[in-house]
Amino acid sequence: IQMMRICSLVEDLQEIILRKRINENYELSFIANKTENNEQGYDLLKEEAIVTCDDENFIIKQIQEHPFEKNVLSVHEFFEIVDDFVEVELPDGFYSIQQAMAHVFSTTPDWSFEIIGNFNQSYLTKFGNDNPIALLNLLLETFKGEYTVSSVNKRVTIYNSIGRTTDEQVRFRHNLSSIEREVDSNNVKTAVKA
Repeated sequence: IQMMRICSLVEDLQEIILRKRINENYELSFIANKTENNEQGYDLLKEEAIVTCDDENFIIKQIQEHPFEKNVLSVHEFFEIVDDFVEVELPDGFYSIQQAMAHVFSTTPDWSFEIIGNFNQSYLTKFGNDNPIALLNLLLETFKGEYTVSSVNKRVTIYNSIGRTTDEQVRFRHNLSSIEREVDSNNVKTAVKA
């Protein structure tokens, strides 16, 4: 992972984790230690600052500060459009995914979209009056699609399917080498007595 912008000024980063899930969050987290090498950049790690990783921009949303360490969680800049609002509702009827996506992005001129694949028209009711992320998720559920985002050209790309479907089983500790499993059973109760 190549870290630039603020992170090019910050050395001694640890536990750099890039989480990208289809049709879900796209996050970058890391731990920055304050050292002589990065005093200038370390102080730039503040809420709402932009961090660039592999040409994708992330906005710092959570910082947990300790005397000489910061735990940072940032989200992809695309998810900032949640603050926009599409007030107009489309009249009930059949729409192509192209028409519906144009409506989703009607209030976000900085972002564009591309559709790769074939989608049938779908009947939409009361489509609008929400933020673009909620409308996009509704569209993807309706049209059975998946999307990726890119900061490079500020584009959302819609696909019928990302990846491919196989008949192979994927099992923890059998044929996976880089997946982690985390279990928290702190709040599990098997029986409650009154």
